[in-house]
Amino acid sequence: MEIERKIPGSEPAVEAVIAKLRGPFRTFSKNHFANLPKLQAFEAFVRAIATDARREAKGEPARRFLDELVDTFTGFDELAPLDRREAFARGIRVVERFVAGEFAPKLVPKAVPLDAEGEGDEAPRPEGLATPIQFVKGVGPHVAQLLERKGIATVGDTLDFLPRKYLDRRNLKTIADVKAGEEATVAGTIVNTGMQSTRAGKIWSITIRDATGELELKWFRFKSGYLAHYLAGTDVVVSGVPREYRGRMEIHHPEIEAFDPGDEALHHGRIIPVYSETEGLGQRRLRRILKEVVDRYARLVPDPLPPEVIARLDLLTRA
Repeated sequence: MEIERKIPGSEPAVEAVIAKLRGPFRTFSKNHFANLPKLQAFEAFVRAIATDARREAKGEPARRFLDELVDTFTGFDELAPLDRREAFARGIRVVERFVAGEFAPKLVPKAVPLDAEGEGDEAPRPEGLATPIQFVKGVGPHVAQLLERKGIATVGDTLDFLPRKYLDRRNLKTIADVKAGEEATVAGTIVNTGMQSTRAGKIWSITIRDATGELELKWFRFKSGYLAHYLAGTDVVVSGVPREYRGRMEIHHPEIEAFDPGDEALHHGRIIPVYSETEGLGQRRLRRILKEVVDRYARLVPDPLPPEVIARLDLLTRA
């Protein structure tokens, strides 16, 4: 992992963040992340240094990098061991991508203007992987602006936007069947929701109910604008690792989505991808966009291996 060289076009505040991450990244990635379970309160550490740096950050690449860094480690301390390892590795890759200049603005091919007489056909749009993301079905100018916060400007960028984790939604459990320490996915209806103030700080709590019981969901670090969309009476599906507290089951920092049986084929009953989100763009829409892009454009992605090597070794193609 090479992150010590001078970063072209970087900012002092961002370089300070990378310097502070260098030690933990080296220490806890050794021996296949053997010591990672000992790492404590790392999410709060990353959030604190990134938040401080963002106040000083002037450029959009720096701000996007810091936002993605925070997204990557959100909920990190509550993850199961394998998920912690994957999130930690993703965090290292986020830094490496910034160092490599991948957060720098990408140039989108401009349409050729009409001639001085205003005659001629409409200017051709870029095609293939260079197609601006706004021209993909279900995107448009507004959503394209939201995707740009994630560094996504073209179809090619979208195909490089990988999930931060996967959830197994092939088997929904009832609330009565969940067990402490075992990851579970359940569906239920919200009966209570809101922010609570405690001596330890603010907590956002949502209680869901199914025919077998109730389950409490808690967030100790949250964006109230995002969670406020989940109102009482909303059907949701949640995934996480339950724990028992005072005789009740609860999940801290679960993945949560509105549940719509009509979207079952894409969002439920299968192993689903979970992407880092941006304000105004949730998991369901991201999955629809990514599916559209993969279905239409994945075959255009060049494979780095020659066809004869792929055939001889019986390998899967990149697409």
